[in-house]
Amino acid sequence: MRPRHKTHRLYNPIVRSAGAPCRVETRALRYFQTVAECGSYSRGAELLRISQPAVSRQIGKLEDELGAKLFKRNGHGVSLTDAGQ
Repeated sequence: MRPRHKTHRLYNPIVRSAGAPCRVETRALRYFQTVAECGSYSRGAELLRISQPAVSRQIGKLEDELGAKLFKRNGHGVSLTDAGQ
């Protein structure tokens, strides 16, 4: 029998700037960290061994949940915003 991985259901409580707690998927935080370290969505996706649109989608959800943009996109990759740091 194949083990069931439930990492996608784990959540970390994070407090928004308004003081209301939100629930963030651990997977989204891992994707965020990888992209931040690589400076590129495509390179981060490559290291995570998943598609770039999946990484982009998860980070977009994380940004929506937190109510702030985490990355500043430019022609050569991404850099962290103040909120991302």
